[in-house]
Amino acid sequence: MAAQLEELVERERRQRLIERANDAYARLRADEKAWREWQQELAAWDATLADGLEED
Repeated sequence: MAAQLEELVERERRQRLIERANDAYARLRADEKAWREWQQELAAWDATLADGLEED
């Protein structure tokens, strides 16, 4: 029974984490300037994938 309770608590914790992340993205998306800046930052990070360095 304790294992089942732990599983339920963990499932609830994960669900709340996902909900908070979704809410944060919704707020970010609603702010056009912030969303544009976020997209620019992502593009800058994506460019690091083509830095010519070999994988370890």
